[in-house]
Amino acid sequence: MAVMHNYSLFEMKEAEEKHAFINKRRFANLIINGPTGLLAAHIPLILLESDNGWVLEGHVARSNPLGAAAHDAKGLAIFNGADAYVAAGFYPSKKVHGKVAPTWNYQAVHAAGVMSTFSAQDELVSHLVRLTDFLEADEPNPWAVEDSPAGFTEKLVPHIVGLTMQVETLEGIAKMNQNSHETDRLGVIKGLSERNVPHEQPILDRMRENDRKSVRMCPLNRP
Repeated sequence: MAVMHNYSLFEMKEAEEKHAFINKRRFANLIINGPTGLLAAHIPLILLESDNGWVLEGHVARSNPLGAAAHDAKGLAIFNGADAYVAAGFYPSKKVHGKVAPTWNYQAVHAAGVMSTFSAQDELVSHLVRLTDFLEADEPNPWAVEDSPAGFTEKLVPHIVGLTMQVETLEGIAKMNQNSHETDRLGVIKGLSERNVPHEQPILDRMRENDRKSVRMCPLNRP
């Protein structure tokens, strides 16, 4: 069930890197093919290891049509990372031969698999505890479900539906101008640095890291 168009140069090949990306991003666009067509939700998801492999777990409001349609449906979770527009003017070769084109550098992980749902109160409370503990772990004053007044959580859970995806495929891409010549890659690093847009910083950091590691790059000149 391959769902991502990719090139070998851009591919995240190690499972650990894709897992780390999901755990850092934590928020996904979840799309399912339901009985009446495509449905989507934007929700936090937690990656869990089970006896049958890796599972993504989350929830939606019970009023969300996706919750009622999700069981046994095929799902796709898209975790988008940072992105940056690469202007053609960043490439020094533009002044030499002009055979360049703008492109977009970005990071993303796609997880695909079959969905299931759960709605028992004890299962939902356990899910909320897992999700909250994960999301609050790095907060200076972490909050826990147990901090709620007695009975508060139990009153909320009837209004949500739990979701799980049994992950069948996990694909990642980190497109960082690996298909450009070294001088043009360095030109992109210089251009992004001078542009100095905060949301593009992770792309700039990744490109600098690749450059420091002297990652083998193949000059395919594919935009």
